[in-house]
Amino acid sequence: LRKSERFEEALLWYDKCLSANPRDASIFASKGFTLHLLRRLDEAINCYHQALALQPKLAFCSEMVNRAMEDMVQFDFSVDSSFMPSSSPPEDYLTSAGVVNYEKATVVS
Repeated sequence: LRKSERFEEALLWYDKCLSANPRDASIFASKGFTLHLLRRLDEAINCYHQALALQPKLAFCSEMVNRAMEDMVQFDFSVDSSFMPSSSPPEDYLTSAGVVNYEKATVVS
């Protein structure tokens, strides 16, 4: 669903998956990434932190939580969920940070 840009629907499914598997770091990582794509950065950061609490060595989330925090500053996002970007980020702003292949980055070993 995320790849089809059906982000809100994807979020509903992530929540359903989390209700069945609340200790699955990869679901939190995926949900965080989807929220990040929607520029709901404070929620994305929360999901990345939840994933890291479950699996501290999850490199993707370590990178993405930093990226989301940088994006909050760069795009002048407020932390209280009332996001109002001062300028629009480039369409590929996540991939330009080096996160080219999300699926490989979230493989849990």
